[in-house]
Amino acid sequence: MERYHRQTPLKVLKSMWLAIRESNGQEIEHTRLVKQLQKIFTSAGDQIESYVTNAVVDNLIQVVDNPKRPKPKSVYHYTLPDITDFSFPEEHPDFYCYECHLEGNVQKCTDCLRVFHRECVKTLTEKHAKLEEYVTNYKRVNISDFGLVAFSAPTVANVVTPPVDANENHTAPSDEVPAAKLLLRRPISMDTIQQKIEDSKYERLEQFCADILDIAHNIGIIHGATSLEYNAVMYFVTDCIYDLFEIRQCPDCFRHSNEKAEPDWFARPCNTRHELVFAKHKGYQYWPAKVIRVVNNKYDVRFFGDKHSRAVVDTAFVKPIDSDLVQLKINPKKPGFQKSMEELHKH
Repeated sequence: MERYHRQTPLKVLKSMWLAIRESNGQEIEHTRLVKQLQKIFTSAGDQIESYVTNAVVDNLIQVVDNPKRPKPKSVYHYTLPDITDFSFPEEHPDFYCYECHLEGNVQKCTDCLRVFHRECVKTLTEKHAKLEEYVTNYKRVNISDFGLVAFSAPTVANVVTPPVDANENHTAPSDEVPAAKLLLRRPISMDTIQQKIEDSKYERLEQFCADILDIAHNIGIIHGATSLEYNAVMYFVTDCIYDLFEIRQCPDCFRHSNEKAEPDWFARPCNTRHELVFAKHKGYQYWPAKVIRVVNNKYDVRFFGDKHSRAVVDTAFVKPIDSDLVQLKINPKKPGFQKSMEELHKH
């Protein structure tokens, strides 16, 4: 498999760019640049020298042919590269690992332009564990309780941006956008995604998911995988993955529960037929419910009634909807039960 890599560490590169931007005339002399980097990083002097050399080779900084403050010819001056006409060749892969968002020796995916470090390739278990860090309590019922199965849907493979204002570009701060053009293989923003939604550009859920993951990757490159920005984006991505999975389960349920266009929205039938049952959640009596899905002898159900609560119930505590209420020891006078039965009958 062909290898693609840049040798300049991103954190060092960003410090180089900052030093150049803050220098008079947007130029910096070689020795001064090396000394500034040595103040920031603990690397040996020769290592810092190699970083600067690699940045030139990678076309991430540019040698000035005619410096504004000339010194002996043997002394190099550097400036930011001219990106006016810069663009990646159409088939050129990403430079940065799609998992850790760092440079190094990476290998290209056989199906797309993403690249990965060998050691960064994760198993499904590892991906699930990473997502678990960012699951809200509201959505944990479908992710934690079902384990890996909940994320076996085809599309969110390989990687997993903050609940954001869609009117802002959240890829990079404004003063970094020109430089980011050299780093980001797909510089996509929330503005772009919103416009694609309005223009009905997405033909499949996978296309939307890929764009969300690309935004997360870009934020990881610009801000770092340990930044607050990336931490926020992980919550956003996990929420998107959850919602996409819910849409795949039943688009009608997802639409009805989010639009709530009518008072009896929960009673409206779906194109996908849902089994109706009595289910018993811990601490409650049996209650009429709609089955969302069944995995590993566990029922993901949503109860009829005021709150339309959701729970994962073991198969032993799920009974047919035509079961005798007396045998199930149901107290019909329990607050809310009659209303839930009325909603069930309406459904």
